[in-house]
Amino acid sequence: AGAAGSVDEPLLKTHLRESKVLFIVIASDRGLAGGFNIEPERVVQREIEKRAVNTMGISFLDLTHKAAESVFSVIQERKLDTARTVVLCGPGGNGGDGFALSLLLDSSGAEVNVILCSGLPKTEVPSALFRKAVSSRISVTSLEDHAPFVASLLESATLILDCAFGIGQTRELSPELRSVFRHANEAEAFRISVD
Repeated sequence: AGAAGSVDEPLLKTHLRESKVLFIVIASDRGLAGGFNIEPERVVQREIEKRAVNTMGISFLDLTHKAAESVFSVIQERKLDTARTVVLCGPGGNGGDGFALSLLLDSSGAEVNVILCSGLPKTEVPSALFRKAVSSRISVTSLEDHAPFVASLLESATLILDCAFGIGQTRELSPELRSVFRHANEAEAFRISVD
């Protein structure tokens, strides 16, 4: 390689300022590829969020609202029945997306029931959006206290939004959570998983 001399190739030069970044993720759809696929996707998603906040000046609250608005626009474009909407919210950023989405749905006249799947939100943005949801007309129910009621909500839902856990979810689900997801998957409702 040393005999080749210097190479004047733009892709090999160090640039002081990045104007555009391209991520190429190589994944597989053969065999037991889940563990192989999930980690690169997780790393890239976190890097994109970090760059949006640190280099583009977008706040986590703005990212959350943009995610909610994107899902809301799909719901409107597809003319999905929101008469009895159930939003499954976790304690992290994905739950924040769910709270923001529930507020948009509520403002459009939908009947919205939020289910707290793992307790109260644990970070600033989801906590603020949770407080807004609670102060609105949105029904918020904790899975821990009302598992049979949650099952009946899921069975009668017209739309179920899974905002419980994002791509970072690695821990084993409790029997109660497995039951909730089983009920959600067996429901007649249209289902959207948000991440």
